[in-house]
Amino acid sequence: MNTKLIESALPGFLLWYKDNARKNENYYHNTITLSNLKSLTGNDFIEFFTKFRKDGGHVQCGGCRGINDFENMIQNDYKRFRKHVLAPFQKNFDISTWLKETKAFKQWGIGISTIYLNRVDKIKYPIFNGKTLGALQKLNINHIKLHSISGYYKLKEVQKEIIDTYQDIKNFFIADSLFHYIFAIHNDEDIENQLDDIIQEDEKIDDQEILRQIGRLAKETNERVQLKKRETFKRSSYILALIKKLRKYKCQFCGTQIIKKNNNYYIEACHIIPKAKGGTESLQNILILCPNCHKKFDLGKSKILQHTNNKIKLCVNEIEYCIKFENLETK
Repeated sequence: MNTKLIESALPGFLLWYKDNARKNENYYHNTITLSNLKSLTGNDFIEFFTKFRKDGGHVQCGGCRGINDFENMIQNDYKRFRKHVLAPFQKNFDISTWLKETKAFKQWGIGISTIYLNRVDKIKYPIFNGKTLGALQKLNINHIKLHSISGYYKLKEVQKEIIDTYQDIKNFFIADSLFHYIFAIHNDEDIENQLDDIIQEDEKIDDQEILRQIGRLAKETNERVQLKKRETFKRSSYILALIKKLRKYKCQFCGTQIIKKNNNYYIEACHIIPKAKGGTESLQNILILCPNCHKKFDLGKSKILQHTNNKIKLCVNEIEYCIKFENLETK
C-alpha cells in the first residue's frame, strides 16, 4: 500500500472533512436503527428506502435514474426486501450471504447496499463503490473486482489497517471519505497536469490574450470549456492553467520554478479564500506556489494583513509577503 500517498493527503483531507463530509457522518443515526425500521410499514417503509436510494445514503451521488425501478421492486418484493434490510441487525448475520442476496433486488447494487451496511454500523462495515476501487488503484492495490465478495473483504482489510494506523480515521465512514478524497484529488491533479502542459506548449497565448480569456471566462456560466478540437475541461481548471502561465510558473513566495521530465514546469494554484468558503478562481483569489510554500500557506501560521483587488499582504510563519495582482481592466 502506498502509505506516502495517504500521509501526504491526510492534512488536506482532515481540513476538507471537517468543512464538508463530517456533517453527514451521523446523518442516519436516529433513523437506521432496528426499532425505527421495524416501526415503518407499507408506504412509510417504501418511501424511506426510496429516498435513501435517491440521496445515495448521503455518501455518493444519488439522483432519479433507476429510482422508479427501485421503488417498484420494493413494492413487488416487499416482504423479502424488508427481511433483507433488517438482517444486518441480527446476531447471526452472515455478510457474505447478504451481499449475494443484493443481486436479487433491482437497483440495490454493491455501492448503495454497502452504504446501507455502513449506516447500520460504521465500525463494522466499509463502503465499496467505484470511487473506492479507484482509490485502491491509486494506492497501488490492484486486481480487486468491484462486485466480488473477496474484493469487499480485501477492502475491509486495507481500511482496517488505515484505521489502526491513523488515529484521526476512527471508522469506516471516515476511511471511505478519505478514499473518495484521494480518488478525486489525484484524478483532478492528472487532468490539471495535462491541461498545464497544453497551455504551456501553446506559444500563441501571450499575457494580453490570457487576460482577455480570463475576463471572458469569468462571465460564462458553462462549467466546461473545449480547447479547439481537444477534449473538454472544467472551466475553473482552465482558468487556473492560464493564471499559472501568466505568472510564469514561478512560486510567488520563494521564486522557485520546478521543471518536469518533459521540460514543462510544475506549480500549484492556491486559493486565498478556500472554495468551501466561497472562494473563486479569480486573479485576486489565486496564488501560484511551489508545493512546499503551498503547504506552508494551508497548514502554517497564516494571517492576511491586507487583501484588495490590486494586492495582498500576508504573513506566513512570521515571514511577510506583498504580492500584486494583474488588473483585467488596464491590460
